[in-house]
Amino acid sequence: MQRILLFLLIALVASCRGGGGDNSAALESGPAQFDANPGLQLSWAESGGSVDVTLTAGQVVDLYQAAAAITYPPDKYTISEIAPGGGLGNPSETFFAGAETRPGRLEFGYTKRFAGPGELGDVALLSFRVAEAGQFRISDFQVDYEETPPVARDSGKQAIDLPSPGGEQ
Repeated sequence: MQRILLFLLIALVASCRGGGGDNSAALESGPAQFDANPGLQLSWAESGGSVDVTLTAGQVVDLYQAAAAITYPPDKYTISEIAPGGGLGNPSETFFAGAETRPGRLEFGYTKRFAGPGELGDVALLSFRVAEAGQFRISDFQVDYEETPPVARDSGKQAIDLPSPGGEQ
């Protein structure tokens, strides 16, 4: 059931007709713009005996929805507490589905619920907790750009390019 919900949300994000509304101020600069830290980036922080990982879209303009997949070695890590990053708004303003769809693969979809402008700047998309089985390395976690490349749209239904990460923490 969880996989069906995740598939439906990812399909929604990929085909959603966005928000409508007047977004001319956010869209004046054209497609998404990035600063020196473009793209999707993973960061981490220790939390007791585990590690909290966050996926952030760097310096986007008018980000309304996104979907992506993260891969990692399943024999080394256990994933739990998969949640929205909060960058698109609070839970009453967004839809989120995220799950480990197979060992070593975490997929998610995240979108705003209502018409209006998207988010600007560094937007946290996903967070999850990692129970490590040995030494934690953020480089073990990768955004999948091959099997299921990230998808993002602005509030005007236009695709936003999310390039490969420019760096990692």
